Order: sequence, then C-alpha cells, then structure tokens
Amino acid sequence: MNKKKPHLINFLQRFFLNANFFIFLFCLFLSTLFWLISAFSRTTTCTISVPVNFINFPQDKILKEELPTTLSLEIKANGFKLFFLSIKNLKEKINIDFKTLKKTSENIYSFSSTTQVSINRNLNAGIEVLHIKPDFIFVKENKSSIKRVKVVPDVMFDFETSGDLFTDIKSNPEYVYVSGDSSLLNSIDSIVTEKIILSTLDQTIVQRAELILPDESSEKIFISVNNVEISISKDKYTEAELDIPIQVKNLPQGFSIQLFPKKINIKFQVGIKNYSLLEDSLFNAFIDFDKLMPGKNFISVQVDKKPDFIKNVRLFPEKTEFLLKK
Repeated sequence: MNKKKPHLINFLQRFFLNANFFIFLFCLFLSTLFWLISAFSRTTTCTISVPVNFINFPQDKILKEELPTTLSLEIKANGFKLFFLSIKNLKEKINIDFKTLKKTSENIYSFSSTTQVSINRNLNAGIEVLHIKPDFIFVKENKSSIKRVKVVPDVMFDFETSGDLFTDIKSNPEYVYVSGDSSLLNSIDSIVTEKIILSTLDQTIVQRAELILPDESSEKIFISVNNVEISISKDKYTEAELDIPIQVKNLPQGFSIQLFPKKINIKFQVGIKNYSLLEDSLFNAFIDFDKLMPGKNFISVQVDKKPDFIKNVRLFPEKTEFLLKK
C-alpha cells in the first residue's frame, strides 16, 4: 500500500508538469474568452427598476395621492452594457419632468417619447428604453388657491435693550404668496422666518432667512419665494403727535352730526429714522353710533388704523361730544 503512493505522486507530477497540460489550459481559456465575447456582444432585452423624482408639477394643482417613486424600464443593449449597468449604483434618482408627460384624459398621464429620451440620457450610452411601466400615471388633483400673507421675522436679542431704543426689523419682500389646498390656506395668515439670534447690534444687519411652513403643511403648500432679506437696525424713540379728523360710522339716516372736537390729537413714540414717514393718511379715527349708550351726548373715539412702526399710542380726548340734528 505504501509502495503505491510514490508511484501516484510521480504520475501527478509528470501530468501537471507536462507541456500538453498547459496547452490544454490555454486553449480552454481562449475558448471561454471567445464564448464570453460572443455572448456579451449579442443585443438582448431585460427589465430594471430605477428610482425617480417628478419635477415641475403644475403649481395650480394639488396632489391627493403620492406619485410613484420607482419605474420599471424594459431596456435593450448588448451584454457588455447590461453587465456594467448591473454593477452601476442606481440609487441616484432620475428626474422626470412633468411637462414631458402626455395628458390622455382628465387625471391620466402617459410617458411620451420625450420622457424616454430624457431617461436614456441618465443611463449608459448604448442603452435604449423600449417601454416604461406603469404605462399610465393616475394623478388625483384639485385646483389650488393662492393667498397673500405677511412675513414675520423671528428675531431674538440675546442682550438687554434700553427702553428709549427702537429696533426696526424689516423684511424684503414684506408679503409673499402661498398656494395650495384652500382648507390649509385658511389656517395660514403669516409666514415666520427661521430664528435669528443677535448677541449685539452696533450697526444695521442685513441677512437672508429661510421661510418656515408648519410641519403639517410643508409638503402641501408652495411659497412664491423660499427666503427673504431681513434688515435689523437700531434707532432712538422720539415723541410725536398728529391731529386726525374723526370719521362717523353708522349715522342714522336723515340725521346730521356736529362733533366737539372734530379732530383728535394722537400722541405716540416713533423711531427717528421713521419720523419723516408720518402722515395723516396712516391713521384712521372714528366713532360708531351703533355703540352709543342711550341718554349720552358723548361717545368714545376708536383708532382702527395706525402704522406698525409706532408705539405707546394715546388719544386726547378719548371721547368726543356731539350734537345730532334731523
């Protein structure tokens, strides 16, 4: 038994060291290589799944259901192209422009040849898209509403300010347009900016701030701009006053009225930089006869319009006497 082992080892050594064996391996390698080249050179078809992102959805429409996040593509290419595509990372989304889709009915869109060309550009050269599945996209949509809302800068001062100092905060633009489902827009009267924290204010600061939508509306509401320019400056308050004519509301029909006095003196504080902006048209003072107490010959004066850049408003007098004539 032990004598056979050396003979077996000698036989294997002679076989593997024989030149014919290496010729055999070389021929096998060449035949395999030619077979692979022949196989990979043939044009064939297969189906792949790609992640997509739809862009340029009409802003006057509202989606009620999510659009598909992946598409199934039937493609044609040679084996080499398909091999390299199989090892390529297809995690990057392909943008599908909604403008290239073809509307076949009220809520149904199909992929056009322009869409296929656009997808082709995102794949390797030499790969042809034959078919896109699903064939149609069902878009459940509603008409959206548009609303003009005020921008509210969210500014916090991380330092103490003196009572006679005035901080002027302005947004450019002051108003923006939001569009979306009317039920959501009803609850939106203003848009707040991201928080701006200041540790000092030695000079005027101008910076851009992103607009923040409520979390429940962020993906369903569109804003005309994504950010605004906020300017923050420091000013000193000064005392100012204006004499404003008193308007009359709800005067009984067939009556005339005479007021004592006819004007009201409005005192207030205003920043020095805004002092030159003051004018009578920025204020509106009035009396409302629907709120007249029986047997009284005087009535309270109200102010329903005044500029945002003033504070500490006082009226002199707070009430006016009147003489009613028929």
